[in-house]
Amino acid sequence: MKVFAMLMLRFAFVMLLSSLLRNGTKATLDELNKLENWKKSCQEWAVSIAQQKPLTWHHPINIKMIMKSLTDLLDKVKKFPIEGMEEPLSRRLKKPLGIAIGNCEKILDEVEQFGQEGNKKYLDMLSSKINSIRKGIDKEFNTFIMEVELALIEKKDSFRRVVKWISEHESPRSENEVRDFQSLIFDAKLKILEKELSEKIAEFEEQKPNIDVDGFVEFSDEFINKWEQIEQKIDTANIADKKIEKTLRERTKKASNEVMDVKIEAEK
Repeated sequence: MKVFAMLMLRFAFVMLLSSLLRNGTKATLDELNKLENWKKSCQEWAVSIAQQKPLTWHHPINIKMIMKSLTDLLDKVKKFPIEGMEEPLSRRLKKPLGIAIGNCEKILDEVEQFGQEGNKKYLDMLSSKINSIRKGIDKEFNTFIMEVELALIEKKDSFRRVVKWISEHESPRSENEVRDFQSLIFDAKLKILEKELSEKIAEFEEQKPNIDVDGFVEFSDEFINKWEQIEQKIDTANIADKKIEKTLRERTKKASNEVMDVKIEAEK
């Protein structure tokens, strides 16, 4: 995403906060306060986990330590206070953390039964999956926060307040310029998914030969579903600048083709 677009979205969120502080409903203000408090309670844990050294199954003590850190973070994640974000919360944080914790338990069980002579290929595969989740959990956390902020901006009343504030306090804008503010939100959502796809493809290459095929296929299906949702919203948004609309559509098509190509390779 262009720096300008990102700055405009951050500006929009700040303006939303400003507007809500002046005349927002108590319910919405409570949501924002809860989001900030929850973010503070989780972020340090997510960063700490991502910065830990790569895990190997040869050291059960280290497995137990990372499993405790993952469990503590999951407990905090489950306390997310805002309704309506259950799907991305599960997809980005709760489910991956649960998988990583479960894989830690599987490694400990295997090593306890068979020692260092256990199924090394199986243990390497589990370790690879844990490291993949561990290394990216802080990015997933930050992406989720961005998605929540976008969702708050997109709320009918909130979005109207932001556009109204910009119209009243900035230089005069045409109706099309105000309306195309929505295209910045599409741009942000697309950029989130584009970055995520790029990271997943890099992760796919790093995992070879211990590729998490099931995980990548599941990601691909979810990814395609997200693109289709964005495409449907673009269809109904009536974006004034047709060049911008064309670019957004081209990006959705390009990314969909890329994820399908890698999915086919993963399933071979």
